[in-house]
Amino acid sequence: MQLPDFSGQLYQTIRNHLIEAGLSQQEAIDQLEADWTAQQEALVAAWDEQEAADAVARQQAADEQAQALATQKEAEEADRKEHEKKHPHWPPAELNTGIGEASNSETCISTWAMECLLNLKLVPLWYFRHEGVQEAKNEAMSAQAFDHDTFSLTRIGENIGVRPVTSEHPSKNAKCDRDLSLAEFVKCYHPFLRAISKASWGETPIKIHIEFFQQILFHPM
Repeated sequence: MQLPDFSGQLYQTIRNHLIEAGLSQQEAIDQLEADWTAQQEALVAAWDEQEAADAVARQQAADEQAQALATQKEAEEADRKEHEKKHPHWPPAELNTGIGEASNSETCISTWAMECLLNLKLVPLWYFRHEGVQEAKNEAMSAQAFDHDTFSLTRIGENIGVRPVTSEHPSKNAKCDRDLSLAEFVKCYHPFLRAISKASWGETPIKIHIEFFQQILFHPM
């Protein structure tokens, strides 16, 4: 800021007070200039100090915010990992992608279970677990080994077919859905959907089952 002209008429009164106190005209002007300069330097110093304090405060606030975000991110990551432990994830099944992909070949399903699905009846998910699939494979191999197997008539959808008598009843080893763990439940998901698709349940029932399974999987329990 420019130094005021303390020799001008504007400052005559204050100069007179200084002159009455024993100063000469020039000494009064010099005193006013010195006082003004000291005041300006003090103001500048106070301004710089406040600016420095504000900069420190801003940096501290930014550091605290960054720390809070990092802490929140760590907490969210921990929650995500905990959720994944409790809720194993599998790729979402979509109708237009064939309801998942079979691992190497089509899952072998119990004849009884498949006939129930063809007749639009639900069957326990156990038939789509490893144990149920393995039992179905053993049953198929047994039927091939004995060509004298006894057959009976059965209704499949709107048609009449034949099946081995050994496949007329559900497995004695089957478990109820409520007895399956979440991990076992997950493993049955795609095989079951592929089976009801193969049994021509239609798009709407399949979508309903997809939504049902996913609601269970992602439920925050």
